[in-house]
Amino acid sequence: MEELLKDGNYKFEREKDLSRYPEDYKIGGNRVDFFMEGKLLFDAKAKDYITKEDYLQMKRYLEATNLKLGIIVNFREKRINMKRVINSKGKE
Repeated sequence: MEELLKDGNYKFEREKDLSRYPEDYKIGGNRVDFFMEGKLLFDAKAKDYITKEDYLQMKRYLEATNLKLGIIVNFREKRINMKRVINSKGKE
């Protein structure tokens, strides 16, 4: 994935540490897999299915960073499953 992003000249940070954001969101030392173009959070999973906890975690990340869009992708299912998460209060 990193090679594709580099080849496409996308700006991204791998394993972005979100601990510098407000403590009241209780995200602690959690890290999102990719922080892309300063606008998008991307989390890759390899599990049976995307859970409610995965969704709520992404919502907390979006609220803490004040971003609008997060994407969770699960690569373990028969078909690649993607879940878009929107923060209605986020910027852009």
